Amino acid sequence: RYEFLLKVAQEQQSNLVAVAHTADDLAETVLEHILRGSGLNGLRGMSEISGWPWPSKETKVKLFRPFLDINKSETSLYCDSINQAFRQDTTNDMLDFTRNRVRKTLMPLLASEYNPQIQNALIRLSRSSAIDFDYIEQEMNTLWKEMSVFDTYNPEELRVEFDMRQISTLHPSMQRHLVRKAYTHVCGDTRRITEKHISAVVKLIDHIHENKTIHLPFGLMAQSIDGKLCICHRSKSPSDILSLEGVERHIILPTQIDEQIHVEINSMSFCFKLLSDRGQYKSVNPSGLTQYFCTNAMGSQATIRFWKAGDKFKPLGMRGHKKLQDFFTDAKVNRVQRHCVPLIAVDDEIVWVVGHRISDTVKIKQDIDATNILEIAFKP
Repeated sequence: RYEFLLKVAQEQQSNLVAVAHTADDLAETVLEHILRGSGLNGLRGMSEISGWPWPSKETKVKLFRPFLDINKSETSLYCDSINQAFRQDTTNDMLDFTRNRVRKTLMPLLASEYNPQIQNALIRLSRSSAIDFDYIEQEMNTLWKEMSVFDTYNPEELRVEFDMRQISTLHPSMQRHLVRKAYTHVCGDTRRITEKHISAVVKLIDHIHENKTIHLPFGLMAQSIDGKLCICHRSKSPSDILSLEGVERHIILPTQIDEQIHVEINSMSFCFKLLSDRGQYKSVNPSGLTQYFCTNAMGSQATIRFWKAGDKFKPLGMRGHKKLQDFFTDAKVNRVQRHCVPLIAVDDEIVWVVGHRISDTVKIKQDIDATNILEIAFKP
């Protein structure tokens, strides 16, 4: 949807696209972020004006949310008053999605059992977090200019370095924000970077005399080496990329309930498991490292491999296929990273671009029996 709206905005030469997120959506977003253990940035929820969410490389067109001070019920009543049909996405009622369970189950429970004004309380948390975050961002941007060193000789292999003695003198809050900004600068956005990742990188600052490495999402890593803290891509040389080309592992998918198949490839591991109970199936983030697949639409042999020229893929939510190269471009996965992204293919059909999206052809539907659900877990 965002790709379509961006296309229309560009055709109309517009710099803003207005969407109908309401106060209800804001409160639900904050609550969902709390459940994930988000930091101050996540507690902001949504803002009236924000950058374009997808594809994240877009910088000119912004998202405008004029209804964040209005409840959903008010928008419905207004539509009734002008004889306008109130339109709602049919997927909003599907409890397979975490967001819908927050809306339909958790929010009503909190309102009835704990705080009738839970929505207003979450919105106040959002507003106060936004004010505090804005101040911290201003301070951090000043330190960013003073402390960060960039290597931009090759734009495909950006890296950011900090002097560990210098950054160690800062308050832990500033350290965390600088690390997050460095990751964003190198990666392009903050998808899949969690508070757990940030904390692990900040701990490197205490080991100024040790050389240590932490692997981060999207093929990035943090290194403490020779008194420097570096955020960069794991693959820095052509030999690293070539070592993955042609690497494949072929497996027969599990056919027995709770049967597990473990596969290792280039220090990465996969676990394939056929579920015995639909209750084990959980709706997950599309970019999560554990995904669920409908085996009705899959063959029996799977291949773990890496990107090849000409690869095509049908991303979840799309009707047609898309060149994997174009998918990577839209997801802002640069040429170095895309060679390191594992792919799961079944009978030559890519069903999972690991860490990004599953194929629409293997998505779980409401009427699927538990024995038709395959769980694949990836550990980098």
